[in-house]
Amino acid sequence: MKTVLQKLNKFFSHWYRHILALPVFFLLFLCTKLIYLSFHNPVADTDYKDLFFPDYKLLGVSIPKDLNYCGEKVPINNFGVKKALEKQFFVNTFFQPQTLILNKKSTRWFPLIEPILKKNGVPDDFKYVAILESGLTNSTALANSGGFWGIMVPVARTYGLEVTDQVDERFNVEKATDAACKIIKDAYRHYNSWTLATAAYDMGMGALDNQLQKQEGDNYYDLDLNDETAMYIYRLLAFKEIILRPEAYGYKISKQDYFAPIPTYTVKVDSTITDLDAFAIANSSSLQILKAMNPWLLKNSLNNPDHKSYLILFPKKGVKLYGLDIRDSTSKSATILPDTSVRINNSQNKIDSLSIDKK
Repeated sequence: MKTVLQKLNKFFSHWYRHILALPVFFLLFLCTKLIYLSFHNPVADTDYKDLFFPDYKLLGVSIPKDLNYCGEKVPINNFGVKKALEKQFFVNTFFQPQTLILNKKSTRWFPLIEPILKKNGVPDDFKYVAILESGLTNSTALANSGGFWGIMVPVARTYGLEVTDQVDERFNVEKATDAACKIIKDAYRHYNSWTLATAAYDMGMGALDNQLQKQEGDNYYDLDLNDETAMYIYRLLAFKEIILRPEAYGYKISKQDYFAPIPTYTVKVDSTITDLDAFAIANSSSLQILKAMNPWLLKNSLNNPDHKSYLILFPKKGVKLYGLDIRDSTSKSATILPDTSVRINNSQNKIDSLSIDKK
């Protein structure tokens, strides 16, 4: 009798486990069926409208009829020009993260750049070149161009910027802007056209001269150029319009969300600084903030045997640094992040590092 009971217990235990597994198998079957139906029962064309929000719209982009660059009229009645403009307006209007951040950064940097352009007699529109070259970011591109203006090392030195293993003034926005003005003015004297001069800023005067001669042209909009330079002015014009009139292109940015200029004071130095960390502390700041405000200082010391004069920037006392929420610039615990948010891809630059007519 005991043996029979043991066998019955074993039998029912075996089937009990199978019965408990049935709900699991049923759920797996149901999920598989739903997945199959979702792929093999597409929504009818007439029902697609029900998948979108009732107020969903994708509107065309308006291109101003009086579009100009540096006062030079853009021939938008030309079909090829209009087509290229529409592409760049669409791409940059609907690339929201990049364009939104560039809008916000423009209020941080344009007030610094604009007076330098005016002092040098360069049209204000040239400031948008810094957006194309770097996204208003002090960075080094794949082509080894550097700073806001994407200036190559040989050209930087030709136009008076110091580039060594410890100092790279391409990353000093004010000095680099001054050098960029000299480069564009030299190109303008050669072409008597700001549009052609800006194209030369991108591809180099020598390369542009070759194309003008080969194609027997005298107008940027009629030339067949490399992909980057062919789109250069159109991209610039798109950013110009979107930044000048953001709401017209769907960007509603509150004033407090824009990056504000940082009030600064300068410390003049004409001797060696053996320890920039100690130097920053002596000026009620930190090495991290000093490097963020002066990215042209490449090391943690400044060897200066020739007693050259340098101006080192610090934020004024009590200033809130953009990107730091509410932290005070004099706080020892404050952390500043490098300005590396968005960069425009400029890797297709055609470079001749031995020619000073390149940027």
